[in-house]
Amino acid sequence: MKIKVMMFAALAASALTAGTTVRLNPGKTDATAEFKAAIEAVRAAGGGTIECAKGEYRFDAVSAAKLSFKISNHNQSDPHLVSIPLVGLTNVTVRGNGSVFMIDGAAIGFAVLDSSNVKLEGFAVDWTRPFISDAVIEGFENGKTRVGVDPVKFPHVYSNGCFWAVGRNWTLPVRYLVVASGKDRALVPGTDDFLWKGRPMEKVGVSSYLMDMDFSKLGTGVRVGVGDVIAFRSPARTCPGSVVYRSKDTVFEDVSIHSCWGMGLICQFSENFAWRGTGRSEDRKAGVFARKETGRFYSANADASHFSNCRGTIIEENLLFEGMMDDAINVHATSVRIVGKPAPDTLKCRFMHNDAYDFELLRPGDRVRFIKSATLENGPSMRIKSFALEGDGHDITIVTKYPVPGEFGVGDAIENADAMPDVVFRKNVVGRNRARGALFTTTGRVLIESNVFERVSGSAILFSGDAQGWYESGAIRDCVIRGNVFRNCNTSPRYQFCDGIISFSPVVTDLAAQKRPYHRGIAILDNVFETFRTPLLYAKSVENLVFSGNRIAYNDDFTWQKTYTRELVTERCRNVKSDDGRAEPMLWGLLLHLGTNMWWDEPRDAEDPVDRNWTDCAKDYHLFDEKVWREATDAMAKGGLNYLIIDIGDGMAFPSHPEISIKGSWSPEKLKAEVARLRAMGIEPVPKLNFSACHDVWMKTYARQLSTPAYYKFCADVIKDVFDVFGKVRFFHIGFDEENDHPFHSYVVVRRGDLWWHDLNFLVAEVEKGGARAWIWSDALWNHRKEFLSRMSPNVLQSNWYYYPSFDLAKMRAERNPHARELEGYGILEEHGFDQVPAGSNWDNPSNFVNTVRWCRDRIAPSRLKGFMQTPWKMTTPDCRERILESIKQTVEAKKLWDEGLK
Repeated sequence: MKIKVMMFAALAASALTAGTTVRLNPGKTDATAEFKAAIEAVRAAGGGTIECAKGEYRFDAVSAAKLSFKISNHNQSDPHLVSIPLVGLTNVTVRGNGSVFMIDGAAIGFAVLDSSNVKLEGFAVDWTRPFISDAVIEGFENGKTRVGVDPVKFPHVYSNGCFWAVGRNWTLPVRYLVVASGKDRALVPGTDDFLWKGRPMEKVGVSSYLMDMDFSKLGTGVRVGVGDVIAFRSPARTCPGSVVYRSKDTVFEDVSIHSCWGMGLICQFSENFAWRGTGRSEDRKAGVFARKETGRFYSANADASHFSNCRGTIIEENLLFEGMMDDAINVHATSVRIVGKPAPDTLKCRFMHNDAYDFELLRPGDRVRFIKSATLENGPSMRIKSFALEGDGHDITIVTKYPVPGEFGVGDAIENADAMPDVVFRKNVVGRNRARGALFTTTGRVLIESNVFERVSGSAILFSGDAQGWYESGAIRDCVIRGNVFRNCNTSPRYQFCDGIISFSPVVTDLAAQKRPYHRGIAILDNVFETFRTPLLYAKSVENLVFSGNRIAYNDDFTWQKTYTRELVTERCRNVKSDDGRAEPMLWGLLLHLGTNMWWDEPRDAEDPVDRNWTDCAKDYHLFDEKVWREATDAMAKGGLNYLIIDIGDGMAFPSHPEISIKGSWSPEKLKAEVARLRAMGIEPVPKLNFSACHDVWMKTYARQLSTPAYYKFCADVIKDVFDVFGKVRFFHIGFDEENDHPFHSYVVVRRGDLWWHDLNFLVAEVEKGGARAWIWSDALWNHRKEFLSRMSPNVLQSNWYYYPSFDLAKMRAERNPHARELEGYGILEEHGFDQVPAGSNWDNPSNFVNTVRWCRDRIAPSRLKGFMQTPWKMTTPDCRERILESIKQTVEAKKLWDEGLK
């Protein structure tokens, strides 16, 4: 897989040469005022640098700026206290030169709000009193555990039998506990969260306490001893270490965050973000971890970094994530529930999670994607006209550009289809933390490469998604996990969604009703698993998954753990390929015509008898030879080809619309019998009705009622008729090629823009109602690339087509060959994660098909290359017999070469 990493970091750096430079020096007093003045100076100058001499800068939370905004996945206070508010800035650098910014009290360290090209580099942010207290186990007495809490490092009071942590402007009781080893700082295997809310402790020394629980007896094989450290914590998430909000092209370089009360970083509704360390992750120059000199065990009270509803590209590399209470990284969109449908184009929705609401989830022109709540199946996307927050910010009114699809309503959900960033997570070290290592839910491209995941207490990597609990959504469509090391992870699999070292666990409450898996397009390649347990992989509701080239080394480090008999566990998955498994077979087949009234609606020259009888002109009779059809399909079966697309047109008499039939149209019963014959031969029949406005002569009068209620009813009717004949099918081809000012017609009506997308999504929905996957020609990509890539549903199977002999793309580009764009299409679709069945043909030359197979094999990932289609584009008639049989021979030869390794 190739991932385009946007070069926004370089652009930001080059833009920071203008403006002013403000120099600051450390001191013993509160630095808040000096930083505020420096920020105002660079703002007034239109950009510049705040240069900090190396040292310690202190920030009193009482002096912090009071800013009103909501933070995703946090407790909502209003206002929030922010020590360093970087608001409304452009082209600004804050350079710390190795400084430490110490926050005294409950305040956010720094926030980048409504800004662009802001770079922060070379500093650490820490808190004078962490929000988690480290309680060191001193011994066990009469069924109780004695702990000591350093009163200097962790100021506290003992009142009414309870322990209260105390800070500059806050006081908190103990609510939850976790236990880490005093030797390696990892959570003790076999333990998870312990609820302590309201339970008393007995004070037995200056700073020692007896807890009414014996941590040395937690279960067979669970070893907790003297010197291990219990985290006294509250689940509150009031003060993240940093916030990036409504900002673009933000860069953190050699920035580290320590011991914060919430996420280390929360980045929301922003575009393009990079966090990098200039050294190795082990150099501890950047990331989220406890500063070594403090002796603390824990770094953040939730995720180390959290990305909500972002766009563009997120990059994290050469970072250390250690000791946090949740994931190193969590990337997701926010789904909201549909609670009302007051008008065909109007939705009432509601934020359902109290830690995530009152956000500008959408903006005019964005696309909403519809989600079935129980099955998580993604529906079409649709642009909106308006978005309005109401009441206390939980309720939303959305007006869409077109009527909402009828199959989605109250209880279902929507997400912002445009807030789906690409992610690069590379060369990081993640470990010794509570819960999971990394969590991704985005339809953007995800690359997880060359990381080390060590002693993560839950799954090292999780892919979830839901529309009922956390409301964090975004189905994976293109993900590569390669070259990583997973060392003794999932030691406490009691945390949520931790069924494997790598887990795909979307929240699907009605799995039996799900027609298509939620996640797809995943390659897990060339990783190392050093582990005491399996499964290595747990996958629920996943399609197109490759697990290959991975090395596994088992150990006996934690023999008390349950041993599983299966390394890979799958549930409701399709097309899973592993080194010792088998994938669904590649599709090798043809498109042949049952109906032929697709192109010219009348002769170009009615006076010319040759032209008048030309094959492609519309006829009032069925132009079809059953003998040729039988000979062709028998040859396909003999050659091992396994599917046939049947271009139906008016070759069948539709029960719902007999008025479009022609003389000789097959009856539904006859076509049903042929479908059964093909299946018995091992050929999968795929129905095709071409709904392109330039290939719809078969519709008769309905072709001239394009995009009207009568047209939509006709389309839905004939699709249903086809399902009645074919029964359950995996695929249904709906054409949609060459819709332009076509020379084939005397009467030309085409769709453009939103109407084209509306009609496509309508037809896709009708196909999906019947339980099939829609399949289309991809040539709209050639002239409308940006719109195609941003709006095309990943559920739709793509067939780009190129029929010419040259595959020298560089030469074609240099010569400005107009067919270069067709050949380019395969790579563009692959780059953006679409499933493909490339289409070649002997229509122009005999070498195209095998060369198409060679070209695409080298350029399309196995998880997305579903097969190949041969398209002779000749009618099923005696005069075309030789060309059709030759196309079958070419396809059989290409398949043989493929099976032999295509040398």
